[in-house]
Amino acid sequence: MGWPAQESVHHITELFSCAGGGMMKEFLEYVVKHLVDHPESILIEVEEKDNNHIFKLKVAEGDIGKIIGRHGQTATSLRVLLKAVAAKEGKRAVLDIIG
Repeated sequence: MGWPAQESVHHITELFSCAGGGMMKEFLEYVVKHLVDHPESILIEVEEKDNNHIFKLKVAEGDIGKIIGRHGQTATSLRVLLKAVAAKEGKRAVLDIIG
C-alpha cells in the first residue's frame, strides 16, 4: 500500500484518462468536490454546441472563493485541466462559474 497522496494521484490520473472518453463532467465534479466544504451543493450543467461543451458550475455561496482561488488561480487551473481533457476528445470546453 502506497502513500495516500500517491493513491490520489493514481486515481486522478485514472479519471483524467477516462475523461478523454466522454467523462469530462465527472472529472470536473471529482476535482471540485475535493476543493469545497459543501460537496453536496455542487451543480454542473453542460451545454453542447457542435464541438463545444459549456460547463456551468454552481457551488454553495461559501465555497465560491475556494473555486475561484487567490487572484483566480484555482479557476484558471480548473479551466486548463478541463480544456486538456476536452482536447483529448478533439473538442473544446469552457467553464463558467456561477455565483
